[in-house]
Amino acid sequence: MTNELWFWISAGATYVTVGLLLLLMPFFGSHSVLFGVFVPEECRRDLPVNLIRRRYMVRSLAVIVLGLAAGAAIGWSTEGALQAALPVAMAVQIIGTTLVMGAGHRSAIRLKEEKGWEEPAAARRVASLHFRQRKLSIGSGWYAVHAALVIVSVISAIVEWDRIPDILTTHYGMDGLPDGYAAKTVGSVFILNLIQLFMIGVFVFSNITIRLAKQQLDPDRPEESMEKQRLFRWTTSVFLFGLSLLIIAFFGYIQASMLYGWSMDLLKRFAMALPVLLIGSVTGLLVYQKRRGINQTQGGLTAPDRYWRAWGTIYYNPEDPALFVDKRYGIGWTLNMARPLSWVVFGSTLLVPVAIIVVTVVATS
Repeated sequence: MTNELWFWISAGATYVTVGLLLLLMPFFGSHSVLFGVFVPEECRRDLPVNLIRRRYMVRSLAVIVLGLAAGAAIGWSTEGALQAALPVAMAVQIIGTTLVMGAGHRSAIRLKEEKGWEEPAAARRVASLHFRQRKLSIGSGWYAVHAALVIVSVISAIVEWDRIPDILTTHYGMDGLPDGYAAKTVGSVFILNLIQLFMIGVFVFSNITIRLAKQQLDPDRPEESMEKQRLFRWTTSVFLFGLSLLIIAFFGYIQASMLYGWSMDLLKRFAMALPVLLIGSVTGLLVYQKRRGINQTQGGLTAPDRYWRAWGTIYYNPEDPALFVDKRYGIGWTLNMARPLSWVVFGSTLLVPVAIIVVTVVATS
């Protein structure tokens, strides 16, 4: 199978998988929220509510088709534009999905006004003093396994330094031929280890977030909803551990291919399949949690609509001391942007990757 065909298969599978994940996202999240708008329990299965979700699905399917057409047109236009096919298709999909989400939010707002939906009183919110005592995530110490892989890679490079080529191949074109090179330096040899350490830090931080995120329990079924939240956090934590281990090992193989001449054909094929594997595994986790009835905020209550901005994606509540809260749209946790520390966290997530890129460019130039 040619490299170009591998690219089209991998790019197409990645694009479609991302599109389907975005398409189904409203069904994976809590049914108490419709595109950032709270829905009373007795109305969550009403026809108007379902119609808004179905309309989102139809429009999302149209966006997927439009993005595929745009990517294919760019990819087949000229040979040099082949690698631009996936970015163009993804850009169309992201912009289109954002517009479709906005339309769903506006429809939900209109429906709320028509039906006169009211949110539950804050006085009914409950919390458990024993929640933090339960096993919510794996211990962060388990990530020492990831660090051990990095240490082995570093020691191997030091021991084998004299056998490492003076010129390293850093990139391959779609024709399978090398088209990027860098001289052997401390920076070019160990830059991937620096990236690995950064990624380990990100995953450890995510694991800590799982433990510290605000608990949101159903006042009518506190024990049941608490156990569901515990299981949701535990399965998410275990999944992130396995996912991060795979990614760290993949970067280790990339480094070994550059330094010791390990099979590049295997690397290229795995690199093309990796996005599908990652997105597919995330989808599998969401489906599993949904079927087990432990999907996020299942049965729990979220903060009132007035604290959610930008279609329910940004949380701003000065009265809430929590730093991390459940997302209203999608899966996972988000920051309470009313807390000063949240801006430090947000800024770090932007500056550190930029610093890594700058160091990478300097080290390999």
